Amino acid sequence: FYTRLRPLLSIEAPVCFHGAVDARRMTAITVLEDLVETKQAVFLGPTARVTRDMAEQVIDTLATVHATFAPLPTPDYLKSYAGHWRDALALVNVERYFLRCFDEADELLAAPLRADPARAWRAVLASIALHDTLPATLIHNDVHLGNWYRTGDGRLGLCDWQAVVSGHWSRDLAYAVTTMLTVEDRRAWDRELVALYAAKLSAAGGSAVTADEAWVRYRQQAWGALAYWAPTYSPPRLMPADMQPRAVSGELLRRISTACVDLDSLAAVDA
Repeated sequence: FYTRLRPLLSIEAPVCFHGAVDARRMTAITVLEDLVETKQAVFLGPTARVTRDMAEQVIDTLATVHATFAPLPTPDYLKSYAGHWRDALALVNVERYFLRCFDEADELLAAPLRADPARAWRAVLASIALHDTLPATLIHNDVHLGNWYRTGDGRLGLCDWQAVVSGHWSRDLAYAVTTMLTVEDRRAWDRELVALYAAKLSAAGGSAVTADEAWVRYRQQAWGALAYWAPTYSPPRLMPADMQPRAVSGELLRRISTACVDLDSLAAVDA
């Protein structure tokens, strides 16, 4: 991302001075600007309070990224979103840890989802499969608030691009809105934020999309956010147990699972 794709983007994100990979030793180095020194950046926590202005900045950044690289055939150096999941499922039994989370998180998860965890997992797989049928662009893939920073002049920037893949823009949109906002703010703002995203994507030269279509895709891709955070709450052995504080994972699971119910995301993927 930093050496080939970052130079094409006009967004607030770290500048890369050097990047190299030693494939034989499986080592790599990336030298980035010191954002605290250059821009007085403050890195945000995953559950920091998000104002409406901040939320709209996130929408603007995502629309710019997605429009810049649309349409995007998958380059040989970039995985697809569905391929990313296929690799993950081959490496570890993600379903096991997803379902274990339903036992361990208990009331943090919305009750209608707890009633049928297997159906929730099938919805996750259906949401992933949709990416094989939808137009692809570059997606960050992990846009929770902990991967954003605020500069001294109030601009939001996006970092931690290590999970970047090609896929449908709705992955980033749904993941950002359902994880960043409190339940109350998401209920109050998400219709308008999704419509704003659709307008900005079209205006920036990306896929022409209506607010109604964007709303459907947003509802469908809420499952992918749940699938990322459930194993973080109940991690497999390959994942560091302290990668995220459990209280943070639990709060994001509460937000995302509530969104899945509010948005009737089961019906969205069934359709």
